[in-house]
Amino acid sequence: IKLLDLEKAKKIWSKRLAIEKDLSQLLRHMPGLDPGASEKLLAYYFADSDLTGWRQRLNQAILAKQAKQQQKAKEVA
Repeated sequence: IKLLDLEKAKKIWSKRLAIEKDLSQLLRHMPGLDPGASEKLLAYYFADSDLTGWRQRLNQAILAKQAKQQQKAKEVA
């Protein structure tokens, strides 16, 4: 499993975007991760912050990446 480099997010201008990109990449590359485990990961990382908002943004990022990959595959075929 590729480790998240969340320390770099502290140095990046848009911390939210860096974290969103890293977490969405992790969740995309772990398709066997059950929903309960992904919820625990989000809960541990974000503690008491807005999990619903983060969950929605991560799901949107994952869906957008999958759509982009499907479009790319259609163009190649």
